[in-house]
Amino acid sequence: MTAFHFLSPYWLLNLLWLPLFAFYLNRRTQSTWLAPHLAKHLQSVLPNKTTSVRLWMAIWILMTLALAGPSWQKQTTANFSLSSARVVVISMSPSMYAKDLSPSRLEQAKYKALDMLPYWQEGSTGLVVYSDQGYTLSPMTSDSRTLKNLIEPLSPALMPSQGDEADKGLAEAIDLLKQTGQANGSIILITDQLSDRSLKQSLDLLANHHYRLSVLMTATADGAPIPLPSGELATSQNGQTVIAKPKVDNLRTLASEQGGIVVPIRADNQDVQQLIDWSNNEDFKGASALGEQQSDLNSGIYLLPLIGLLAALLFRKGLVLTLVAICTQAWFPSPVQAAAFYNDDQMAMQAFEQQRYSHAAEQFHDPQWKGLSYYRDGQYSAAIQALQGQHDPNARYNLANAYAQDGQYQKAIDIYRTLIENNPNFTAAQKNLAIVEQALKQQQQQQQQQQQQQQQQQQQQQQQQQQQQQQQQQQQQQQQQQQQQQQQQQQQQQQQQQQQQQQQQQQQQQQQQKSAPQNQRSQAQSANNGTALSPKKRQSEQLPNSPETQRQSQIPKESQQDAKGQKDHQQAVRSRQDNPADPELKRLQAVENARDPAGLIRAELRLQAQQKLAESKQ
Repeated sequence: MTAFHFLSPYWLLNLLWLPLFAFYLNRRTQSTWLAPHLAKHLQSVLPNKTTSVRLWMAIWILMTLALAGPSWQKQTTANFSLSSARVVVISMSPSMYAKDLSPSRLEQAKYKALDMLPYWQEGSTGLVVYSDQGYTLSPMTSDSRTLKNLIEPLSPALMPSQGDEADKGLAEAIDLLKQTGQANGSIILITDQLSDRSLKQSLDLLANHHYRLSVLMTATADGAPIPLPSGELATSQNGQTVIAKPKVDNLRTLASEQGGIVVPIRADNQDVQQLIDWSNNEDFKGASALGEQQSDLNSGIYLLPLIGLLAALLFRKGLVLTLVAICTQAWFPSPVQAAAFYNDDQMAMQAFEQQRYSHAAEQFHDPQWKGLSYYRDGQYSAAIQALQGQHDPNARYNLANAYAQDGQYQKAIDIYRTLIENNPNFTAAQKNLAIVEQALKQQQQQQQQQQQQQQQQQQQQQQQQQQQQQQQQQQQQQQQQQQQQQQQQQQQQQQQQQQQQQQQQQQQQQQQQKSAPQNQRSQAQSANNGTALSPKKRQSEQLPNSPETQRQSQIPKESQQDAKGQKDHQQAVRSRQDNPADPELKRLQAVENARDPAGLIRAELRLQAQQKLAESKQ
């Protein structure tokens, strides 16, 4: 209950015209507009002239007061909250390799995390992984594509060291939520087991915070052996095969203490829907607690029945009893009759309370409630259209929130600042302004990172093109050199063949020249002695030791050596063709490795591990 006042007091200026209006009615009633013989018969029906003037004046006054908007009550107006925040924590322990879920626990965990991202349209989401330490892969962001690119290549093989310390991952998640300045937030833990020590540490860690936690259990009750990258199964110190089983009681204890639920993984995606419903319900509760403001209630509508009654009295006297009977029934209506007299706004409010926001938005005539319904239904563009043109501070505040949810951060910031300038005590606008400014900075940073990545990719492509061109040039040069070498070898072979032919011809000529006098002498001796050896026999006896035979035997040896050298040269050329430009290949392989997202994640995790080690030493 507040002090009585008028919402639109300028309408009261119409009362200044009341004397003129009364004078006009008085003059009009005094005119003889009916014949005397008719007026005698209508006196019982027509009202008194003085009474008629008073009724018109009363109607004028009541209509003016109704238009001025008398108010003495407050109404609660729902606003929106942009403070929903959540962190997804995923286990990267070796037990995630177990195959009791197809294809493995790890792959199923990644599938479920990716399925949840599209449902989180409001607020921001962070990503944490853990083994023996917790590591932040993504700060709080609303960009689901960035989170998707980080989740897909995840593997325990990327972790700097092995382990299964869930409390270390939860500590990283709490740090992320603290950085956003949120007193409330949600943590979704995706894991296959929780040891007793981790349970105790986690409960102690979360005891001083108001963060809610739920668990997606990525394991079956029977468990499964842990396959190693070598293909063998993990064994204990006694040589027995290790069976990784979840401790369901520990998971339930952790979730119940933090107001959450434990959802076993399922194939029909109902597990994801349960977690999303839980997360959205908690966010909705936080939004309702922070998003209520008081505004004045216009009570001018209550004067309309009285105005209607006075207007009826101007025409029929017997209508009074009829109106009294109708009003008596109206005070005690049956449920069916009451439903028949609901207006659109009342039915829309019922639909809104039943969370049928799209139906409520279609029936609401009030722009603020129409915008609120569109907002709750996730139709931010429609909410903006409904709230545009409204000058009420609450409507402007809700319009700024709709702009923020639609990604139009700068427009939202401008409206927040205007509201704060007009009302420095508008704490809700100040809080949302800080959140949206941080989101705008993150968006700008992400855009800069994307631009840098695009520039790096362009540079890498240019380097690759240059390297390919250099390789092609080198290959062309090598081919030209090979062709020249082949031509030179062919020329050398031809020259050698020519020289060999010339030497053979010279040797044949020398042999012929030597054999001619010997034949003559042998013929003379055979003629004289008859018992001497024939020239052919002597020649055959002298050939093995003669200089000519030695030169002839050296010719094929030299040709064999030349052929062998040519074969070795061809093998060397082939080896250079098979291994072209080793430094260039190494450089190209380095560029390709840099573009691998798994390699980038591994480098980021190692950097964080080094920082944690340095902090622990200090």
